[in-house]
Amino acid sequence: MMITLRNLSVGSMAAMAILAPASAQTATEQPIIYLNQAWSQDDRDWYYNFSQGSAVIPYDIFLNLEVADSQELFRSNSNSDRFGLIPQNAGPNNPDGLPIGISKTTVATPIGAWSAGDYVGLNCAACHQAQLNYKGKRIRIDGGASNTFDMQAYVKALTAAMTSTLNDAAKFDRLAVRLGATSADAKAKLRQRFDREESAIRQYATRDTATYWP
Repeated sequence: MMITLRNLSVGSMAAMAILAPASAQTATEQPIIYLNQAWSQDDRDWYYNFSQGSAVIPYDIFLNLEVADSQELFRSNSNSDRFGLIPQNAGPNNPDGLPIGISKTTVATPIGAWSAGDYVGLNCAACHQAQLNYKGKRIRIDGGASNTFDMQAYVKALTAAMTSTLNDAAKFDRLAVRLGATSADAKAKLRQRFDREESAIRQYATRDTATYWP
């Protein structure tokens, strides 16, 4: 259901720099320094968020989901940064300001557990896009292996956010308002849909834990 990529070390380049804590950086801090790799900005804009078919949960739910223990949105820059993803500002090719490696996939025809619609997932850039934070500089290595994204922790946190929202009436009500489900009928339908998605995420997280953490 989710693309699984193995994290690799940044390699010899990391030995030349001191990585700042993830929480010390935001998408609006220092200008980014790009290495001369013959990548155009169009190349970057495409690579950072292009879809590879990974469809995890509905896109509208992801955009409006809160983290488990607060009202902060799960997709916020600070939460993405917390798990080692590289935040980005919104732009023409990334209108919702998704972090690097998070993509939008449109399922045109229902298949298996997926209904037609927009979903969020991962692409290769989540694990294969590097950034060194060194002496206040942000040095971007396009296509380089990242050693910061903790995908196991991210999946667990996403599962906790889904389960918490399902079980906390106030959290669910806030989600419903954000999604425009204000009538009793609309909220009931949203809860049925959300229950299916939470179950699927929880099952994936259980298998993922069993695979990597015996």
